[in-house]
Amino acid sequence: MSSDAGNGRSLRPMGISPEFGFFRLGTEQAGNLHTWQTGVTMQADRVREGIEAARGHDDAAREASLRLDADAHFLLVAARSGMRFAERVQAVTKDERLAEAMAAFAEAFPDTTDLRDVLTHIDECVLNQGHLQPGGRSRRKGEVQDGSFSIRAYTNDGDVVVAFGPFAVKLLAVADAAQRVLNLTAEAWQRGIQHGVDGLGAAEAKIEATELNLLALIDEHEKAERLGLADEAAELAEQVRGAQTALANLVEADDPARAVRLLEDAAAR
Repeated sequence: MSSDAGNGRSLRPMGISPEFGFFRLGTEQAGNLHTWQTGVTMQADRVREGIEAARGHDDAAREASLRLDADAHFLLVAARSGMRFAERVQAVTKDERLAEAMAAFAEAFPDTTDLRDVLTHIDECVLNQGHLQPGGRSRRKGEVQDGSFSIRAYTNDGDVVVAFGPFAVKLLAVADAAQRVLNLTAEAWQRGIQHGVDGLGAAEAKIEATELNLLALIDEHEKAERLGLADEAAELAEQVRGAQTALANLVEADDPARAVRLLEDAAAR
């Protein structure tokens, strides 16, 4: 990654070597395994709150019911997206505990991906145009019958089941299982980084992660300034200074001139 420090824009790379692909599975700004680790936890909390709030027949319960439907969908999105990162990390690390957790998840929740897909394309399904319906384009067409509909049912253990046609998922249970997989994935990824599986040593990985964090903070700071959010901009400026100082400390031994530039820029903010 090209990186000079003064103004964060010069840090932004034109491209990143494919050698750093494994590293990016856990650091990519727009989405990485930690994104979905957080996403599963966040959506599970929202679903748990929604289960309680949606009980009843008043306006507040009806609003909560709509939110619960949306949160259920996005929990499935987060779980499936996280599992994709788990598959990528496992392909490199061959971690036994992660393999066992992934196999247990697949056995216990085989409908997760299909239900996510159906809910994503539910407009097609209610018009009997879904890929898994009799007139669909999938090789599995006919698995979802025309006229199929969605249901949501509460369970005695405080969970909720969402279903469409033949596919059904118990939401909080799937979240717990996905979180176990993702926690093990994060551990396997960290070990892979430490062992330099993609040629990126632990020290280099820390520098890369700090640079990416600095870029994100600079973007957020500039956005806050554009929006006139003075308090938020000031807080973010402090975080930028902290990230620049941290990066300077990391690179000082190998690139003292760059460390000086980072510290000078931090002092000027």
